[in-house]
Amino acid sequence: MKSIVGDTLSVEARNLVPALIDAVVSNWSELNYATRQALEDAYPVFSSWDYRFDRASVGAGPFAFWISRFYALVPKEERSFDPRSTGVTFTEREKDAATQALIETADWLSQLGYAWTTPWELFHRLRRGTIQTGSAGGLVFVAGSEATLEDVAWRGPYVRPDAQRIAAWRALVEPRAGLKVGLVWAGNPANWGDRKRSLSLGVLAPLARVPGATFHSLQVGPAAAEAAGKKSAKGNSHPG
Repeated sequence: MKSIVGDTLSVEARNLVPALIDAVVSNWSELNYATRQALEDAYPVFSSWDYRFDRASVGAGPFAFWISRFYALVPKEERSFDPRSTGVTFTEREKDAATQALIETADWLSQLGYAWTTPWELFHRLRRGTIQTGSAGGLVFVAGSEATLEDVAWRGPYVRPDAQRIAAWRALVEPRAGLKVGLVWAGNPANWGDRKRSLSLGVLAPLARVPGATFHSLQVGPAAAEAAGKKSAKGNSHPG
């Protein structure tokens, strides 16, 4: 990681950030709504960043974490590019890894309570050891420790399913042969963009004719009522 002393231009960032932006743009249509919301502020930050690691730099902190995750996903011997060269382009696998690393960066920022626009000076404190993770993934402040950016990232589960629900789903799904497909067809009707992402269950009715497949409703909220009590001869169901 670059020193905070002086204005330091990162050639690596200058060469890789355009390829990162291209990767996320290429994969944007594949991302769900929540992920898009988490990443939407990354583009203006990275596209306007001057690739310097000075005290007020915006973009340096997220980049430092992103590149550590990206390189972990794509080891040096498997990379198709030289980060010291201009005009870097990623393979499809590298684009997927770059996008995944950025998603992990968004999660990490959320854990810290930081934003994409948090200046580098605050991230640099992690290097000096003022922050590290607790055993349960929570953040604790420890003066003089040697915590790094990697230490702060929580690797444990964020969500633990209820044991009774696991048993209920297992009893519903396991006895059925063939392909098992979960369906969600509507979002929160109160969301301003809901009309762009929701439809009625009836639109998906032709799926019931797919041979060898069983469909299970994973829908929650008001739209779940469309599937309640519906069960075809093929065993398509809603757990209630």
